[in-house]
Formats: sequence, structure tokens, C-alpha cells
Amino acid sequence: GNDLFIAGSGTQEEALKKLVRDMALESRVHFLGRLSNKDLIEEDSRHLLFLMASLREGMPTAIAEALSVGLPVITTEAGDIPAVIRTGENGFLLPKDCTDEDYIDCISKALSNYEAISLQARESAKMFDAEKITCGVISDIKQYLQAQNR
Repeated sequence: GNDLFIAGSGTQEEALKKLVRDMALESRVHFLGRLSNKDLIEEDSRHLLFLMASLREGMPTAIAEALSVGLPVITTEAGDIPAVIRTGENGFLLPKDCTDEDYIDCISKALSNYEAISLQARESAKMFDAEKITCGVISDIKQYLQAQNR
């Protein structure tokens, strides 16, 4: 099987570490702690899938970083995530009250069509291109100013 790598830290970290110890999974579950964006992207590039289970989010940078290296994202429908992740295309969206079995099912689906989903994940990361976003903002400002000058 594949190992699980957990990046970041949070309120559930100690409970997760205890659970891993209690289940004798220390050799299969790796806690990476907080990583810089550069280190997280490098870490992401060594793995197959990006999993997130949040109840509250805005639009996590970690998802954009995962997509940028072609990682399909399996996550909950928190915050603005549904605007980016499309089930069966670049990952899978799950309801906030999903079960472990729901995650397992999505992992199986992602792995069974991995090349296509990975390619679409990388393609969908283009929406986060800084130059494109900046040009769009400048264009919007120019249009607004032109409308005000009429």
C-alpha cells in the first residue's frame, strides 16, 4: 500500500498522532509539520493524490499548489473549493459530512483514471497564474475608469 503524508499543523494534530500510535501505523503515516510553499510543492510532486478534509476554508493555496504539479484533489465542499475542484475531472468533491468510505471510493476512482485526472488537474491550475490574474485586474480597472469618464 501507499503511505500517508500529513503536512501542516492544527488543532487535531496531537489527536491524529495519538491515533497513529494507537493503531501502530507510525511506519506508514508521516507528519511533515509546517512547510514553506516551495517545500510543500516539492513534497506534493512526489505523491499521487492530495487529500483535504476541512469544514471551513476560503480557497486554500495548498490546493492550487497541488493542482500545479498535477495532483488530483479529493476534498470537502468547504468555502470556495467547489469553484475550482470538479468531481471526476481534476479531483473529487465530497460533502462535509462524508465518511471514510466516501474518501476510499474517490481515491479508487482517481487512481483508476489517474492520467486523465492528473492532466486536468495541471490544466486547471492555470487559473491561478499570477500574470493572467494581474492582467485581468488591470483590464477590469481600465474598464471601470473608462465607464466613469463617460
